[in-house]
Amino acid sequence: MKFRKSRKAPQPTQARHLERQTNEILDLILSEVRLQSILDLLSICSVSRQFYLLTVPHLYRNTILDLSRASHLRLLRRLERLDSHVSKTIRDLRVVCADDKQADHLDKVRRVFDGLVNLEALNWCSPFDMPGSMLDALHTRVRGARVAITYWRELKETAESGAQPLLVPNLSIMDTAASMITSMSIILYEKDEHQGRFWAGFRKSLVGMVVRSTALTYLRIVAKSIGDNRCTTTSQFMGAHTLPKLDTLILNVQDSPIFSSDELEHWSSQGGWEDLTFLSVYNIQSLIPFVGRAPELESLTFLPRDGEDATELESRFNDFEGPSRFPSLRQVKVRSPWDNGLPAQYTGQVVPWYLLTLLPLDQLTGLNITRP
Repeated sequence: MKFRKSRKAPQPTQARHLERQTNEILDLILSEVRLQSILDLLSICSVSRQFYLLTVPHLYRNTILDLSRASHLRLLRRLERLDSHVSKTIRDLRVVCADDKQADHLDKVRRVFDGLVNLEALNWCSPFDMPGSMLDALHTRVRGARVAITYWRELKETAESGAQPLLVPNLSIMDTAASMITSMSIILYEKDEHQGRFWAGFRKSLVGMVVRSTALTYLRIVAKSIGDNRCTTTSQFMGAHTLPKLDTLILNVQDSPIFSSDELEHWSSQGGWEDLTFLSVYNIQSLIPFVGRAPELESLTFLPRDGEDATELESRFNDFEGPSRFPSLRQVKVRSPWDNGLPAQYTGQVVPWYLLTLLPLDQLTGLNITRP
């Protein structure tokens, strides 16, 4: 038997097609390896140039830049280079900056943002503002990315002004790019014996941020005191904007509500609580606008203060049939979110049974009334 030799040489397109299929299979294998062990990926990187190029996107897919760690700063210097291709492989980035010494590196972080063309999620965790230029850069390149921002503050004491926040975030800078923000946490920690206190004009700037952040689904505000609560209601201002629909709302401020009842009622009238599944509030007045308006609410945490008038809350409960007040409610906690004890104005309140009797207790799967 004689074999005829083909006169045609293999087509380059066929070779490229086979190579592409091989790379796709290897990519699937590497994605599974990444779920098991990052160290194994590092070993695979050293096999050959081909494996290196295939492995890098999996190694840096989820990246953390903690500016307090030397190893992370070395990575930052690599990412900020103009010829670096690594930043293009990052899909999920978390930036952690803890103090003013680390703020010196923010210019380098800003340069890294120029190369984040495939970013899907950003978590900014810092006591400093996220520079508006960074948000604008992301908004220009990757408008579909989700942005989560966590601000925190501690207090310092000066002879002139007493206990004051170290820094004040400028929430109003979030304008055109605010539509990317899906999560916002603002936390003011207590230091020594002083109470955490928000700065003058906080409520007004917070409302300004909310109306700009139409994609917001998670909002958390934690402090011991607002400090300046003389700001008039902003319900008319809120009425001129489309407000976000939240799935998680945490308003843990002890001395007075962050939002007035009118503001929460207006938010509710726009369907703001239709997707809400988790709610944590202190004051009774803050709970009223959610009764009968949060059909998906599954978890409720509240801690009313001594002497609060519950007449209006009871009246709102009476406007709805039992289960329709919170039809999906399963978990209820009546306790402080702080684990170091109850604030002074709450110590006399054991359990507000008069409120619990108004909740659909027959559908609950969990009730927590413990005290630290």
